[in-house]
Amino acid sequence: MMISRMGISLLFIGIFVSGAAVAGTFTADHLVRLDRVGSPILSPHGGKVVYSLRKTDMDANKGRTDLWWTNVSDGQTHRLTSHKANDTDPGWSPDGKHV
Repeated sequence: MMISRMGISLLFIGIFVSGAAVAGTFTADHLVRLDRVGSPILSPHGGKVVYSLRKTDMDANKGRTDLWWTNVSDGQTHRLTSHKANDTDPGWSPDGKHV
């Protein structure tokens, strides 16, 4: 199964914006608070996408990046890492079994 970058982008928009209602004017503060998806990589068999997700800790005034993966078929997301160090630029093993 071949999915384009546009398709992956639309998948993430659906995952992270679904059900969200926006009222009022969109400000720079809203932009800073948005989670940021980076480095999406489709698995060799096309069933999963691994990516980095940066969340902003407003109290600490800094961002933190962890790795997540999502099933392409149902949009279910799963966190892979969770620690103080930033995790970026994921990749798949050739058989798609490991990140």
